[in-house]
Amino acid sequence: MGKPATEKKVFLLLILGVSLVISVGDPRFLFADNLVIIVNKSNNLNELSLEKLKAIYRAEDRYWESTGAPIVLLMKEEGTREKDTFIDKVYKMNSRQLKKFWIHKLFMGETAYYPITLSTNDAIKKFVSQNPDAIGYMSPADLDNTVKALKINGSLTNW
Repeated sequence: MGKPATEKKVFLLLILGVSLVISVGDPRFLFADNLVIIVNKSNNLNELSLEKLKAIYRAEDRYWESTGAPIVLLMKEEGTREKDTFIDKVYKMNSRQLKKFWIHKLFMGETAYYPITLSTNDAIKKFVSQNPDAIGYMSPADLDNTVKALKINGSLTNW
């Protein structure tokens, strides 16, 4: 009687393990709600407050304080987990509301351009690594030494 019960437990654990592997799959799933904010390695910033990040991404602060150069905003494509997380954390909006926000900014002359949209973390890293005035966000799983990650409110990912 003990043997079938043990086999049943092992079978259930095996099914649970396979289900977990299938649901997690991509290791970036583990970082679903975490993002890193990245800038060019030459940028003298190491940290921003969340309020300052919001001001930058709302085009309220449009120039880097240290250089006076225009800040180049990067965003991920529509429908990516990173973009959905970012707009929820920074804009407190959904995608539709964000589009309206930027159309209003452009129409009112409050900004001259919409943030540059790129499709992958690699594209964002490459752009930031080649542009000293760019700022972007990405999954921490794809972070490497070609760019600098900024702390937001003292943390790289939990802000």
